[in-house]
Amino acid sequence: GDGFTLLVTEDGKVYASGDNGNGQFGLGNYRSYSNFTALPLRDIIAVEAGTGHALALSESGNAFAAGLNDSNQVSSNSDTRINSFVTVNVSNVEKIIASEKSSVAINSSGSMYVWGDNDCGQLQNKDTEDVTRPVVAAKNVVSAAVGATHSLVLKNDGMIYAVGEGTNGELFCYSGSSVTKPDRIMSDVTKFSAGSDHAAAISDGKLYIWGNNDCGQLGLGD
Repeated sequence: GDGFTLLVTEDGKVYASGDNGNGQFGLGNYRSYSNFTALPLRDIIAVEAGTGHALALSESGNAFAAGLNDSNQVSSNSDTRINSFVTVNVSNVEKIIASEKSSVAINSSGSMYVWGDNDCGQLQNKDTEDVTRPVVAAKNVVSAAVGATHSLVLKNDGMIYAVGEGTNGELFCYSGSSVTKPDRIMSDVTKFSAGSDHAAAISDGKLYIWGNNDCGQLGLGD
């Protein structure tokens, strides 16, 4: 996260260190911690950190969220900061993804639920309104990656679909505008990821990388 670290141990416990100014540690306060501190979560198999919020996933398929809530990335609650973990209203969750100010959960049936910041249409629900509570944005989803204002979704046909901000070419074949309707950009994808405004994917054993290259992050030598 932005100034904080989350880790999960083999026995399902979660620890955090660093900035807790948004209550993302779920400890009921907003003080920072310079040593790793146990969080009030058990039987956790995965954690994700946004800019100021945290997500956790339990063995039983429940997802939890805490922290910055200015775009409802934690809860539909009107509070802009939530310092105790709340249960996300999605069942049988298998994967969680936290971006800067939005959240994603994929359940066992392949339905992708999204909530939070959506000002560029990055949550794949075909508009640019923030999503105040989890809603289904796509089905037949295997995995997803969400950047600051764009997202990629891998479906069970091996195709990646992209949507959101395209100013820096982060949508691969679109540039200079935002796209709110997901479109296919690549097939036979096995792995992929999204940075803030760039992305990468492996297809047919080849690495493809695209988007913003202002710091040389694409490794193109320019």
